[in-house]
Amino acid sequence: MRPEMTPTLARMAGARHRDYKKPMKWFAIPQLFRYERAQRGRLREHFQWNCDILGESGLGAEVELLAVLDMALRKLGLERKDYVLRISDRVFWQEFLEKHQVAEEKHYDFFQAIDKIEREKPEETRLKLGDLADEVFSAIEKGEGNARLNEVRERCAALGLAEVVEIDLRIVRGLAYYTGIVFEVHDRQGGDASHRRRWTL
Repeated sequence: MRPEMTPTLARMAGARHRDYKKPMKWFAIPQLFRYERAQRGRLREHFQWNCDILGESGLGAEVELLAVLDMALRKLGLERKDYVLRISDRVFWQEFLEKHQVAEEKHYDFFQAIDKIEREKPEETRLKLGDLADEVFSAIEKGEGNARLNEVRERCAALGLAEVVEIDLRIVRGLAYYTGIVFEVHDRQGGDASHRRRWTL
């Protein structure tokens, strides 16, 4: 039983990458399994749509995947007023940690605190973030991002996606193998982001 496709794809690309021109574009809809407590909308067995681009050093891959995601949602019958593509950059927070000289062994806990910021009470997050809390919450509220995020947003706008792409520094994804641009799609129902339904695609 496969828990995810990332290791399989990494092995495939590692073994044959010299045979193919870059960037490599690949998709799959595999049957996968999670070893965790089943929840509403999150079952142990599920099918997952993967779209991957390998060998692209710039931000073009992220822009293309956001465009593919937007197209897929519209093909499924949603309108752009129904959803928002929330983008962030773990490099932003990595540079933040380096600026504040946070020890590397504390980086994981920091990213976990950011990842859970919508699901926990603000005082709990502040306790976890300690002296960094005020600056973290200020950065999130401003939502300005960095040069990388601005480039992604501008390139998405050039493709007609300005109304659905917004910077949200709360999006970091919990796993350590996320190292750069990250994004999630949320529906706009419920107003407050903490009550939006979320699809991780």
